Amino acid sequence: MSNAAVILKKGEGRTIKAGGMWVFDNEIDRISGSFENGDTVEVHDFDGYFMGYGFINTKSKITVRMMSRRKENPVTEELIERRVRAAWDYRFGNSKMIRYVAGIEQPIYPIAFIKHKIPMAKRNAVNSYTVKGRALVHTNLNLNHKILVDISKQKSGGHSMEYMDCRLSLFSAQQGKCSICGEEFTTSEEIETWLKKPAEKGGMERYQNMILIHKRYVPLLVATSPEELKTISKSLKINKKILEKVNNLRKQAWLPAIE
Repeated sequence: MSNAAVILKKGEGRTIKAGGMWVFDNEIDRISGSFENGDTVEVHDFDGYFMGYGFINTKSKITVRMMSRRKENPVTEELIERRVRAAWDYRFGNSKMIRYVAGIEQPIYPIAFIKHKIPMAKRNAVNSYTVKGRALVHTNLNLNHKILVDISKQKSGGHSMEYMDCRLSLFSAQQGKCSICGEEFTTSEEIETWLKKPAEKGGMERYQNMILIHKRYVPLLVATSPEELKTISKSLKINKKILEKVNNLRKQAWLPAIE
């Protein structure tokens, strides 16, 4: 690990604080200390606030790829091994078909463990291979196509490709509606992608951990002051059903419920 520190420009770093994993070259103000590409460096806000550790590569537009958020948890071989094992368990932990190459413990991926669902009520006319078939795909979605296109054109802001793809899938799965109140979104600007389990608590940018909500509900999911929560709840005129959903999300973020 090097003694270098990457200092971000004023106004940058919001995506990192929100759980993003990339630091782009145009977000960096300066790099202090000596390092070589591939080294682990510290990342700091413009005012010196510690934001985490990551691998640096000045030859890439993605100059730093974050690995750890905690000061007391630097990047070590043990951390990397633990992350790899966690990823392996997440994907194939329930498989009884895992095998290893003798002598080197190289895993053989359990292809037979990958499952597919049999399409039900599948219409052959609806497909991705013909002009008419693709038209039917979009017709059956019955969504606001403009918002769908706007979401697809939005920049990643340091998020993974899986994250960006999941936003499109969620918009379709939620039928273009807010997961909390059930109202249809009218513009892409009012959509907030929310991680049920926050990134700082180990939450990953995966479909199962993501929902789309209206931005007006974000203050209810981050505020901790009872007085502030009461004021926000009153201004939004939330009902019992919405309060239950908000409290469920607060619970997953280790925040107290709203009374």
